[in-house]
Amino acid sequence: MNQKKELREVVRVIGGSLRNFIAQYENESDRAMVILCAARTDFLLKRALQSRLLPIPSRRDELLDSDRALGAFSSRIDMSYRLGLIDRGFCRAMHILRKMRNDFAHDVGQGKLSDGSHKDRLAELIQPIKAFGIYQTVKGGIEETIGSGVGPERKDFTIVTSLILSRLELMCEYVKPLKPEAIMSFAGPIGFFKSGEFFAGDLQGKQV
Repeated sequence: MNQKKELREVVRVIGGSLRNFIAQYENESDRAMVILCAARTDFLLKRALQSRLLPIPSRRDELLDSDRALGAFSSRIDMSYRLGLIDRGFCRAMHILRKMRNDFAHDVGQGKLSDGSHKDRLAELIQPIKAFGIYQTVKGGIEETIGSGVGPERKDFTIVTSLILSRLELMCEYVKPLKPEAIMSFAGPIGFFKSGEFFAGDLQGKQV
């Protein structure tokens, strides 16, 4: 995808994600919104990993089940980074969101984003994107849609999570399965990829 087309896609997905986000979560409490957004992020990471990893013969991909290695939100974030699907900054942002989810989940009261520890985590989450023009663009879209009656913390959370979700949705659309340079066989020839083609070869990579 060329750079201009990619930019148009990003704008399209962010716009749709922002509208969906506001429609889905505007009537939720801060606590519910954080937990639901984290759950959606986790789901999209699972989808991306399923698309990225080599397919398996069985219908069920147990590797991503809740009690398996890639069943936890934290593991899916780290594996997405290690597979090159996200950069370090995106990895860090999703870990902060995960920690916010955990904090709210263990808060027996009706915690708010404006409360001390939640506000501090939100500030840590939003800070890296404030220098970019997209922050002001999304902020303007929110203010047009929901007006000025929403507090600054909830507004910032809407901005950052709509960006996270929109970029994950875009990633799910374009991620392709891995193409390893070689696949080791137990007894038969070794499988090699060259110029996008698969062939069987010997230890020196010569076709057999």
